[in-house]
Amino acid sequence: MRTVKIDRDRLTSVSAKRVAQTAMRVIDAIQRDPRESQIAGMACAFVLLAKHLGVAQGDALGIAQRILNDKQRKTDLQAVWLYIQNELK
Repeated sequence: MRTVKIDRDRLTSVSAKRVAQTAMRVIDAIQRDPRESQIAGMACAFVLLAKHLGVAQGDALGIAQRILNDKQRKTDLQAVWLYIQNELK
């Protein structure tokens, strides 16, 4: 089994502002690609990155969902959601 390459405590308490900034950079990078390539590319990158870092995909998705469900933290991601809704082709 592969050694975990990240600090799990830091992962579970990651800054929503930092997460939003990273998400915005990723979304900006794929915005010119077709929708089908956007979602498939993001999914493949997620799977490969999780594998590389030794993080279970479900754990990473669970952390993301908790951030999005947390009223205080999800405010930081509102701009990302609006950008996705209004700018992605």
